[in-house]
Amino acid sequence: MSALLLSVRGVTAYYGHVKALKGVDIDVNDGEIVALIGANGAGKSTLMMTVCGNPRARDGQILFAGRDITRLPTHEIARLKLAQAPEGRRIFPRMTVLENLQMGSLGRAFARLGAADRPADLRRHQNAQCRARAHRLSGRAERFPCAQARPPRLCYGQWAYHPLRHRPRIARPAGSQNRLSRRRATTGGMTATRRSSLVPELLYEEDSLGVFLLVTVLLGGGAAVLAGRAVALTWRPWWQVVVYSLMLGATVRFIHFALFDGTLLSIHYYAVDSLVCMALAFFGFQAARTGRMIAQYPWINEPDGPLRWRRKRR
Repeated sequence: MSALLLSVRGVTAYYGHVKALKGVDIDVNDGEIVALIGANGAGKSTLMMTVCGNPRARDGQILFAGRDITRLPTHEIARLKLAQAPEGRRIFPRMTVLENLQMGSLGRAFARLGAADRPADLRRHQNAQCRARAHRLSGRAERFPCAQARPPRLCYGQWAYHPLRHRPRIARPAGSQNRLSRRRATTGGMTATRRSSLVPELLYEEDSLGVFLLVTVLLGGGAAVLAGRAVALTWRPWWQVVVYSLMLGATVRFIHFALFDGTLLSIHYYAVDSLVCMALAFFGFQAARTGRMIAQYPWINEPDGPLRWRRKRR
């Protein structure tokens, strides 16, 4: 029978005054795979985060390899090779793919250099090159195409797909050769199918067109139409439509970021969202202004299409 690797007994955790975990018990043996299944908000992620020290367990005990880690800080728990790979795909944008993967081995390198007692400087260490080779991600980094490329510069065939997006975050704990790592299950196949058209890649970064239509077109565009109508009905100048559209573009980008794990500070997709909102805002502006000019001045104006009016012929 395998030895007990992780033991959680009566763990209780809080977010402020809200109790997220209440007396949780779980055992994980060495070499065993344990799955937590539950609805959203049931506490699956909170339990894993509590095991890693954030949030801290209010009551109960957490044992890892026979050691009590209930009160240890998160960085000390990570040095014990206990790691969590969250679902979020956020990585360090200024670093290459390979450098992002190597971040998982930094804790092991610092621990060997005595980082707990003194600051570690790998660049000045006389054996830095040898240690760097020792901490390479052998057998892992070669699985990634363009390992030296920076994430913002990767083409869509290498970056925009769900499985490849998740690989760096999953490989980080693996890079430190952790004994126990928690990985959030991902959806999607293991092979990425190249999109048949370049247009979807330019319009949205999510894997679903429905997300783009719901958030950018329906929510953002609907608000833009109302904003354009409000500007037209109050006889304000057209340039205010541009200002409100830029504000709505930022709001739409935040919704993509908060709900669908999109990129918050992306000039490209912010421009796409803003242009969609601006187009629909000017549509609402012109439609409302046309209706107001015809309804308020019927003796001199007549409709010339849904978005235009003209002077009556005498």
